[in-house]
Amino acid sequence: MWQSFLPQVQTVLAAIADPGVAHGEEWTRIIAHLRAQAGPR
Repeated sequence: MWQSFLPQVQTVLAAIADPGVAHGEEWTRIIAHLRAQAGPR
């Protein structure tokens, strides 16, 4: 199951590696996507 999260993890790691690419709106989009994937709490 953990392998299903690899695309999201790769996106986050790429953003961390090059913080100039992922500013405010991009981080908001990434976080919203990850929360949607996690489902209701």
